[in-house]
Amino acid sequence: MTGIGQTSSGLSAIGPQLLTSFVNSVEHNPFFLLTFIIPVVLIFLTSAVVKVKRRSTRIDGPPTLEQKKEKFIIPRDFFTVESEKVIADDFHHFLDPMEKEFHHLREYDEYFRVLLKRFNKYEAMSHSTRKKKKQRGNDGRKETFNEILNLYNRLRKAKNQIVEFEQEDEGIL
Repeated sequence: MTGIGQTSSGLSAIGPQLLTSFVNSVEHNPFFLLTFIIPVVLIFLTSAVVKVKRRSTRIDGPPTLEQKKEKFIIPRDFFTVESEKVIADDFHHFLDPMEKEFHHLREYDEYFRVLLKRFNKYEAMSHSTRKKKKQRGNDGRKETFNEILNLYNRLRKAKNQIVEFEQEDEGIL
């Protein structure tokens, strides 16, 4: 009993049969050769590219003596200076500028109260029956109102500014 593809001579006849069937397929349909060759060529090309890339990329070796002796200089920028302050628990470095800012805000509040008092005084003068006093009240009221607007603009700028620490003292800028 012989199996499929076996002759009386055994398995040695399979190779020539496959070769002849491949040649017959190529003769009848030449594009069949392309469907076989393209994947094989792509495999060879990608393996060649991988070999070339593997040669060009080298793993970094251990450091040389010059590299070991070279000191790494940490730049003195804002982050390193601030991190040193945090590590050293120097909270006053942060609290002192904040206190100054709040002090300025308190001064704005006090100055606003003075201006408001002055504005109310000139407002009352502007309702006077005497002409000279009324004119002086109107002029003072306008000047005081302009000062209040200037103070308010300064307050808005101070409110929108980022808290900047005194970097000039530390020599960063």
